[in-house]
Amino acid sequence: MTLDSIQTTSKAVAEDILIIDDLPDNLRVLSTTLSRRGYGVRCAKSGSMALMGIQSFPPDLILLDIRMPEMDGYEVCRQIKANPLTQDIAVIFLSALDDVPDKVKAFQVGGADYITKPFETEEVLARVQHQLLIRRLQKQLTEQNLQLLQEAGDRQQVEETLRQEISQRILMEAALQDAKEVAEAANYAKNEFLARMSHELRTPLNAVLGFAQILSADRSLTAETQQYVDTIYQNGQHLLNQLNNILTFTSAETQKLTLNEDSFHLGQLLENLEATWSPPIKAKQLKWVLECAPHLPHSIRSDESKLRQVLTSVLENAVKFTDQGQIILRVFVNPADWGLEAAADHSSPTAYPIYFEVEDTGLSMAPHEIETSFEVFSQTQGGHKLEQGLGLGLSISRQFVRLMGGDITVESQRGQGTLIKFYIQAFPVLEGALAATPSLPPQTPEPLDGEVLTPETLQGEMSTDWVYRLHHAAIRGFDHSILQLIQEIPVSQGAIAKTLTRWNHNFQFEKILALTQPIIESIESIVRAAPQYPGKEPQYPGKEPQYPGKEHQYPDKEIEER
Repeated sequence: MTLDSIQTTSKAVAEDILIIDDLPDNLRVLSTTLSRRGYGVRCAKSGSMALMGIQSFPPDLILLDIRMPEMDGYEVCRQIKANPLTQDIAVIFLSALDDVPDKVKAFQVGGADYITKPFETEEVLARVQHQLLIRRLQKQLTEQNLQLLQEAGDRQQVEETLRQEISQRILMEAALQDAKEVAEAANYAKNEFLARMSHELRTPLNAVLGFAQILSADRSLTAETQQYVDTIYQNGQHLLNQLNNILTFTSAETQKLTLNEDSFHLGQLLENLEATWSPPIKAKQLKWVLECAPHLPHSIRSDESKLRQVLTSVLENAVKFTDQGQIILRVFVNPADWGLEAAADHSSPTAYPIYFEVEDTGLSMAPHEIETSFEVFSQTQGGHKLEQGLGLGLSISRQFVRLMGGDITVESQRGQGTLIKFYIQAFPVLEGALAATPSLPPQTPEPLDGEVLTPETLQGEMSTDWVYRLHHAAIRGFDHSILQLIQEIPVSQGAIAKTLTRWNHNFQFEKILALTQPIIESIESIVRAAPQYPGKEPQYPGKEPQYPGKEHQYPDKEIEER
C-alpha cells in the first residue's frame, strides 16, 4: 500500500484526538480547529480524567498541556507510556515553556513532538498530520506482520479455528433461541413499547421543530421559503402532539400522572393562549372572543402545565371543527369564593373553583358521540372525515381536570356547535407573595446543583439506555455526544438538562461520572444476580445504544383531539 493510499484511507475514517488542558478556552479553540478538519476530538480538563478515558478508549493522538493542577503533563505522559496498552500512542506536548531543559524532559518522558504556546494553527495541524501519518504507517506495518504470521500458521491453528467456529455457531443457535423467547415475551409489553417508541420519535422530531424555529426567525428568508418553514413547523407540531398524547395516555394507564402545583399568573396564561390561537382563528375568518369575569383572580396556585394542555386541546378542537362563526373562551369564578377574604389569606389550604367554557359554532356531536367522547381512541364523525388525531384529547383532558379537582362535560346541539365546560380547584395567591417567590415557566426551570441532582433523581427520570450512553460519553470526553444526549431530556426535566449542560460546557466530566457510576453499578449487580439461561452471558441494558438525532428545543406539550 502506497503513502497516498494510506492518506486517502485515513480521510474515510476520522482519527480520534484527545486534548488535555485545564483551561476550557484552550480546549474549545483546539477542539473547534481540529473538528473542522474532520478529526474526531475528545477533551479532558485533568490528568486523572484523561487517564480514565485513555484506558477505556485509547485515542490515536494526544495533545497534552504541561502545567496542570494535581498532575502535570510530564506525569500523565509517564503513566501513558508505562501502560503496554497505551504506550504506542503519540503525545504532542503543548506548553508555554520554551526552555531547552523543558523540551528535553518532554522527550525523555516519551513525547513525540513539542509545540510552544502561543501556537500557530497551521503549525499544529501540520504536526498533528505528521504524527497521525506515522501512526498509520506503524499500524499498517503491524497488520502486515500479523497477516504474515497468519499465513504461516500450521495445521493445528487451522483446526483450532474450526473448533472456534463450531463453538460460535452453537452459541449463535442458543442466542437465536433466547431471542425467540424474548420476542414472544415482548407481546405483553404494549404500553412500554408505545412509550419508548414515542420518546425515540420525539428526539429527531424536536430537532426538526427547533431548527424550524431558528429558520423562522431569519429575516433574510424569502416569503416562499418562510412559508415552507412554517409548513414544516406546523406539521411537525401536529406529529409532536400525537406523540405527546400517546406518552400521556400510557403514563395515565400506568398511574404515573402527578399534580405539579405552583403559583402563576392566570391572566398571563390566558394572554399567551390568546396570542397563540388568535392568529389561526382569524386566518379561518372566524370571530375570536375572550370573556374574563371582573372578579377573576390574577394569581393562583395549581398545575399550570396541565391547565394549559387542557385549554390548548379544547381550543384546538374548536378551531379544527369550525369553518364559520365564532369561538368563545369564557373564564369566570364565584365572586363570593374569590373575594377579598379569600385573597387575604394566601396560606389558607382552601381551594376554590375556577370555571372555563369553550363554545364554537362548528360541527356538532350526535347524542351517542357525546356519551363516548371521553373514551380512549373515540372519534366523532367529523373527526373521521378530517382523518386527524387519535381520539385521545378529551380522554386525557378529563384525567387532567379530575387530577386538578374538577370535572369536564360536553354539550352539543345539531347546527349550533359544541360547548365544552370544565372547572378546576385552585388556591388563591397574593400578588405580593407571587412576586416574592417568582415561579419560572415550565420551559426554564432553575438548574439543579450537584448536591440536588442525585443518581436517584437521574435514574427515576431517564432510561437505563440513556444513562449508559451518558456514562460512556463522559469517560471518552465526547462533549458533543453529551450535548446530544442532553437534548433528549424531556422538557419537564429541564433542570437536569441545565445542570448537565453547565458541567459539559466546563468539561466537568468527572461530575457526570460521579452521577452515573452508582446507577451503572446498581443495574449490573441486579443483572448479575438474575437467573440466566444456560450458556447465555448476562445482558446489560444500553450496551448497544442508538444515537438518535439532535433535539434542539422542546415546544410546549399540547393535547389533540375531541
